[in-house]
Amino acid sequence: MFEFVFIDPSPNLELLSRTLHSMGRTVVNVYTKDFTVFHPKNLWVFMDGRHFRINDGKGAPDADIMVCMLKKPFFAKFRLKSLKEKLSAIDPLLAGGTFQDYMLFTGQLKTGAELPITVSSLSFDEITAKYPTSTVVTSRLPAPNGKHAVTYWRTDYDIAEALGNDYYFFFDGKSRHELYRRDNLLVTVSEQKTKLDWLKQMNPTLARFQFEKVKSVSFHQNQNPWLQKYSSKIYIVNDYSWQGVYVQMPENWAKTFRKLVCIEKKR
Repeated sequence: MFEFVFIDPSPNLELLSRTLHSMGRTVVNVYTKDFTVFHPKNLWVFMDGRHFRINDGKGAPDADIMVCMLKKPFFAKFRLKSLKEKLSAIDPLLAGGTFQDYMLFTGQLKTGAELPITVSSLSFDEITAKYPTSTVVTSRLPAPNGKHAVTYWRTDYDIAEALGNDYYFFFDGKSRHELYRRDNLLVTVSEQKTKLDWLKQMNPTLARFQFEKVKSVSFHQNQNPWLQKYSSKIYIVNDYSWQGVYVQMPENWAKTFRKLVCIEKKR
């Protein structure tokens, strides 16, 4: 039996997996049927009638401090306030963003190798039942009451021609949505139910077409730097990743994770 099971790992979660494996820990990476796997070519931002492509940042000066806080600090609310100030300094319409958004604009972005992936026919719950004694690490945990949702839409136009293999972010100061294509379906990611009318206002091209919801998967996601212990055996990590694109993390990030998880397992 494996000590650790990494479910639906992004490139950054694979880094954590390799770190534990290098210590002699038994680890397995598993992809579920709950979420799609996508390797975007470019990242685009839409806000206030503007749109632009995200280029690699130069790395945030305080990246080690901001993202290596895997243990929740006593004054966490001040860290969150500082985040809002930093995002607003980049652009006022980012005020409602997250630590992921901060690193999106300031971190060094990388593209993971597009390798063949064996996707399991099992769901998240079925995999955790298969490994009952293992510690589970993930960045997204499917749950009916989850704050976030991935929604799949069938459309009446050639979505491949319209969206290509790119990933899109939409900000208006309060709401944020993510959007990409998977095969012939439009996929939206949001903190609440996808507001199609809002997306159509942000990108008028979408207003020309019809959409039919295929399915929606609600999930929990950790948007703070500190490790979230969902249950005695499940950890949710902010992986600073958008499918196959990820932020190159400071070396201390993986080391801090290793120490914290190993300490928790001894308790």
